[in-house]
Amino acid sequence: MDKEFPLDTDHFVMPDTVVELQALVKRLFEHIAKRDAVIESQQAQIHQLQRIVFGRRSEKMQRKQEADEEAQDHPGDREAGAASGTGPKTPSNKGHHSTGRQRRDNLPRERVEHDLLDAEKVCSCGSPLCKIGEEITEQIEYCPASFKIIEHVRFKYGCMACAEGVTLAPLPPQPIDKGLAGPGLLAHILVSKYTDYQPLYRLEKIFKRHGVTIARSTQCGWVGACAQLLKAIYLGMKDEAVTAPQMHTDDTPAPTLKPGLGRTLTGRMWIYIACFLNGRRIVIYDYKTDRSSEGPLAFLKRFVGYLQADAYAGYDACYKLYKIIEIACWAHARRKFYEISKRIKKRGIAHQALEFIGKLYAIEKKVRDMSHDERKQIRQIESAPILEEFKGWLDTQKAIVPPAGTLGQAIQYVLNHWIAFNNYLLEGWLLESLKFSC
Repeated sequence: MDKEFPLDTDHFVMPDTVVELQALVKRLFEHIAKRDAVIESQQAQIHQLQRIVFGRRSEKMQRKQEADEEAQDHPGDREAGAASGTGPKTPSNKGHHSTGRQRRDNLPRERVEHDLLDAEKVCSCGSPLCKIGEEITEQIEYCPASFKIIEHVRFKYGCMACAEGVTLAPLPPQPIDKGLAGPGLLAHILVSKYTDYQPLYRLEKIFKRHGVTIARSTQCGWVGACAQLLKAIYLGMKDEAVTAPQMHTDDTPAPTLKPGLGRTLTGRMWIYIACFLNGRRIVIYDYKTDRSSEGPLAFLKRFVGYLQADAYAGYDACYKLYKIIEIACWAHARRKFYEISKRIKKRGIAHQALEFIGKLYAIEKKVRDMSHDERKQIRQIESAPILEEFKGWLDTQKAIVPPAGTLGQAIQYVLNHWIAFNNYLLEGWLLESLKFSC
């Protein structure tokens, strides 16, 4: 905002000459344009916060334009039906039971028979009733987890002749040497903490309900010991992941306790998804205490291939120093125009941008089940002209749209990374695994 502009009407002096008046009007329009850009940006932030708190999180347009697409989808997944209006349909849940029989066949079964009393097995005419069949009603029951103590009894042997030396049967290998916890308990704690997001203090309370007291400090020590035990597997996965031709990555804040700091430390959890041509994928988590470029630089040091990521500047060093080709995320570009379209219902520039992107998504849906060579050929024939037209359209809009507003920023974002947005045309197998969001 231009704070030097004279808005104090009590002390404002009207210029005397036409030239001074023209200069004043020019400054006035510039000031209004800057203020409008700030207001529009603040309104966009308010709208986004309102949608997060009160609205649905999916990015759905009108059904005639886009059938079924969500905020984290990419080309080649559900958003491929954006232009054609033919997205995957959510299966209806007919009947009253949400659990189908096919999901219960793998469960153990216990037969409980309910028979009539002997007195009830006589008809009103006096004749005995005969069994003619049975009716089965299924019921799912839950058996709570339980603890047990395993006593490892090791027999001792000694020589009765010389009375020297005692031989003791060895213990089987244990995850934690001389540890109290068995492998099943350790696995349960790790799955509960990292898959079910149960903090250790809550697990401590759950265990107490079963009559077992395991302090969270003890569990914390077990988790650390298991981490060291699994480190070799992690390093092996990491060594194999960097051999993949394609990698997806993103980071998310990870609040971390740091004694003495007085507050939580905002660390970063970097996620790397290595995609191989045979469809196999390896997911690696790499925790760092900050969001500097040192994290990606260290992890991707031996990676050679295509990296799909957002526009975070921390990746730029990887593109410059390593043999890594950037693949920009179309979902990030689309989301910027989508947010604007939700605030401005009248069809405008943001809606036109979504139509261009929707055409690209529709092509990705069409080529989803094709071979890599066929997919590359279709992209070169059909997607490349759309991208070229989109680029010319963006250049035209950039010249007339105020750059400080959210629409101008969205246009500039795509243009700044235009080469990266086009790089998926280079190989037919790129973007094949876009159900993994950036």
